[in-house]
Amino acid sequence: VDDCLDLVASEDVLGKPAGQDLVEGVYTLPVIYALQHDGDELAELLGGPLDDERRDRARKLATANGAVESALAVARDHAKKAREALAGADALDAEVTSGMGRLVDQLVARDR
Repeated sequence: VDDCLDLVASEDVLGKPAGQDLVEGVYTLPVIYALQHDGDELAELLGGPLDDERRDRARKLATANGAVESALAVARDHAKKAREALAGADALDAEVTSGMGRLVDQLVARDR
């Protein structure tokens, strides 16, 4: 989710510069998905240093083809599996599993 927010949220929301992963050369799941789906221009941009203009263009390209939605779907799937594992964790205290379940939900639903 954090990887997706880095592409779609503003600096005000994030509390740090948006697109920082791209600038640092960290290519996260949504970026990998974007590169797989008609990513020639994005690959060209990522092949060199990113000033603010190039970073903003790369963010736009990385979010234009459903890559963020696909990465969020993966996060939701992992969260579902985590909740299922917690439901089957009979050895854990109910209060602990409930708290962990809430944490999983918060991580997937976060917007900052």
